[in-house]
Amino acid sequence: MRKIWRPLPLMGVAAVCMVTWLFIVGNTPLGAYTDPDNDPVTLSTRYGLTVEQAKPALQREYDEAVAQFDRDVASVPAARARGVVDARSYEAWDAGLPSTIGESDWELIVQLGELPSYRTMSQASSLLSQIDESPGHFESSLRQYAAMALGFRNEPRDPLPALAARRVERIAAQYDARSMLDLNIEDAVSSSGPPLFAAVAVGAILLTMSTLTQDRQTGMRRLQWSSRAGRAVMGTQAVAIGLSSALLSAVIAGLWAGWTAHRVWPCLNMPLLSYDPPLLWFDWTVAQYIAAVVLTAVPVGAASGLLAAWIVRARPNMIRLLIAVIPVGAVIAFIAGRLLGVNLYMLRNPLSRFVTVPGVEPGVALIGLALGVALWAFSVRRLRRRELSD
Repeated sequence: MRKIWRPLPLMGVAAVCMVTWLFIVGNTPLGAYTDPDNDPVTLSTRYGLTVEQAKPALQREYDEAVAQFDRDVASVPAARARGVVDARSYEAWDAGLPSTIGESDWELIVQLGELPSYRTMSQASSLLSQIDESPGHFESSLRQYAAMALGFRNEPRDPLPALAARRVERIAAQYDARSMLDLNIEDAVSSSGPPLFAAVAVGAILLTMSTLTQDRQTGMRRLQWSSRAGRAVMGTQAVAIGLSSALLSAVIAGLWAGWTAHRVWPCLNMPLLSYDPPLLWFDWTVAQYIAAVVLTAVPVGAASGLLAAWIVRARPNMIRLLIAVIPVGAVIAFIAGRLLGVNLYMLRNPLSRFVTVPGVEPGVALIGLALGVALWAFSVRRLRRRELSD
């Protein structure tokens, strides 16, 4: 293990983690929203945790915002000149505008749109229309969404696979239990999957790739090959590579989970089944979803380290090692990030189009891990059977 956890590989891993963290913070909703009024955590908890709890408070806010807008717009001379004296007359005036808007009309639209009362009124109105969706329309929307998610080349999947259809029915049956969780909370977790899984795969490869080559450069390889007992050391090295890759993956994913959980702390126990549900295969809370991502990242990292080390093996020098490991690492990172990490545990995951079953992502990760273990076990067994004269 000491041969693996050395300063130079750890510096490379740290660099990968830093780039990944900057990408996640800069490109996910949790890092992008700095305005408290648009913060997804605030939007999820402002009115109540469930739709039924939120409706009265949201309706009250909308009514207050309309009353305030009526007072605000009445004090704007340009609005009064056009007969706009309250929210209702503003909607009628706005609907009657021609397709080509004059400069003075556009200036008035911008002026009124910047009013805090107008922004509050528009946001509350939009949210009310979403949560007031009828149960029948809610289920119909889910079916259309699932059909598009599982379709090919923008063609909806019809009919839906049996398991997907049952999942849609189960979500629709929980209409009355919908939470107020903002979709950006789920998106912040799911959109972190590709960079996180790619970082786990690349980090595991960077940490373990030079172990066998270093032994070859220092002459340790020849000593190991001089006896059957020495050749058996490869089995110990394979175990160390697998364990180190898994441990590093747990650390990287754990750091991400800690930051994400801290950022969404008030929403951790909220169900992901919201008024705009993300079509997950499981009825999870936010905390359970974060935990599932971490638990899936560990076998992904372990499989990446074992498979890359088995393919690359020991090279004469570090230059040849890099030439060999770069394409291997790129392929493994692509599989981890773009196939396994995209829309984890959702019907939108690319693998769900071909294998429409719940939990296909950890299944593929465990298959990759089992393949890595099997390949190393085969190589170790083969070496042990060789005669000393080989």
